[in-house]
Amino acid sequence: MTECYGVDIAKPVTPEMVRDAIVKCYLSAHEGVLKKMKELTGSGSPFAFEAFKQEYVEVLIRSMFRKVGGDFDQPTKESLTKVVKGLKAYSRQFRDLKTIEKHVQEIMQLIEKI
Repeated sequence: MTECYGVDIAKPVTPEMVRDAIVKCYLSAHEGVLKKMKELTGSGSPFAFEAFKQEYVEVLIRSMFRKVGGDFDQPTKESLTKVVKGLKAYSRQFRDLKTIEKHVQEIMQLIEKI
């Protein structure tokens, strides 16, 4: 694997790149739930829905950064690790542990490259 959520792991990795990878990971993992929300709400254009999905996930991840005492806009290796742990616990409400562990392992691989 040379790419993980849009990050080329063969190149240097920054905290901002990992933060963006977490957003992409969560977008991917919640695609089904977000589509169901669209069906239930009858959201308008596909463009508007894509913007909604991005904002929804970003708000969730920003709140996790706040919860762990981190800064979404200036992430650190430490805050990213705490965010991943927090999201792992949060995700247990609606995802199986095997899937969660797979995603956590992928993101932790990126964090270790910082």
